[in-house]
Amino acid sequence: DGSGTLQAQTWVTEVTPGTWQTGPALPMLTSEVSCGVINGVLYLVGGGSSSTLAATLAYDLNTGLWRSDLAPRQYLGDHHGAEVIKGKLYLFGGINVYGSNVAAGKVQIYDPVTNSWSLGASMPWAAGSVSTAYINGKVYAAGGIVSGTTVATAGVYDPAGNRWAPIASMPIGRNHAAAGTDGQKLYIFGGRTGKNATTIGFNDVQIYDPVSNTWQWSGQPGSTIPPLPQARGGMGKAPYYGNEFYVMGGETTNAGTGQVAGNVYNRVDVYNPFSQTWRLEAPMPTARHGIFPVVGAGKILVAGGGTHSSISSSKVFEVFSTSSSPTPTPTPVVDAPSNLTATAVSSSRINLAWTDNSNNEVGFRILRSPDGSKFTQIATVGANIRTYANTGLAAATKYYYRVKAYTFTINSPPSNTASATTQP
Repeated sequence: DGSGTLQAQTWVTEVTPGTWQTGPALPMLTSEVSCGVINGVLYLVGGGSSSTLAATLAYDLNTGLWRSDLAPRQYLGDHHGAEVIKGKLYLFGGINVYGSNVAAGKVQIYDPVTNSWSLGASMPWAAGSVSTAYINGKVYAAGGIVSGTTVATAGVYDPAGNRWAPIASMPIGRNHAAAGTDGQKLYIFGGRTGKNATTIGFNDVQIYDPVSNTWQWSGQPGSTIPPLPQARGGMGKAPYYGNEFYVMGGETTNAGTGQVAGNVYNRVDVYNPFSQTWRLEAPMPTARHGIFPVVGAGKILVAGGGTHSSISSSKVFEVFSTSSSPTPTPTPVVDAPSNLTATAVSSSRINLAWTDNSNNEVGFRILRSPDGSKFTQIATVGANIRTYANTGLAAATKYYYRVKAYTFTINSPPSNTASATTQP
């Protein structure tokens, strides 16, 4: 409706062990939404019931009221990537299932203080349904749909400088995946391929490390990353809540565990990146796809989305929380390498060798310093490798080295420092 503000409604507690609550219905039907929480307010944009939703919706977590009278974004669409950055909501790319793909590749920025939208530098690839994460002041974006084709392209956006730079491409392109971050890496769970159409979905997990600009993929031979227990797409976001990732809802054309009538899912899969294990949580009271779960006020907020596969919409608003803090996860450990040696074999090459003391590393980071004080990573090597040749060095110059083992989530302490001087 066009009233702008709705009264709060009664909350209904539903299931355990985690607790779901049904909250005040959205003021209008929504589909393929994108969300962000800023200063206690949930902001939502996306599609509607028969056209792209022009309105910017807002839900006040303190008063329990919805608003639908905020400024519309310039490029309407759905399937936006979304991140909250310094009090503003950033949208990345988009699709318009009801018309032309005008939002593809656009970066749109909402400022709640001025109730206005502005534009950032456009993505290098004109995509919608991209996976994004905000990590250490930058947004990492990957995949999505460009002109009806799923791509593996990836890039990093610097909001301070309003510029993009390329990064390593995904192992395999995905759209409609659930993306999240633990503050260090970009995690992408499941998703689909092809054009914007409901398909069977995939169960792979892809993890990007900004430090090394490398990807790990559950589909790699020998990978220890467990795949998503139920292949699917349309889960929106994978919020990091209580040190675990939550993958909620979704859709497929084929039958799957946790699927209900309409080919949508109510299941909630929870991934612990420390133990690399999956578990099931209390299912969503209302199975949906095209959602965008986000954390606000210590809970996971799931607003809008479709109740059957393909184009559908709802006013459903449900909130998940745990009654107590999750069981603490033991602090993971990866042992540091030792006995590092550095040997100059020519005027431009130094060979390194070390002892591998860990049995769970993903690989090793090679660090170098010109003076033995500040070390910079120069390379990575895989697990069980114990040597590295540093080439292209200056003649008659002393270099200092350290090596760290790393897993998907942590780094070991550094090895001993070794040094060598290249030959004249």
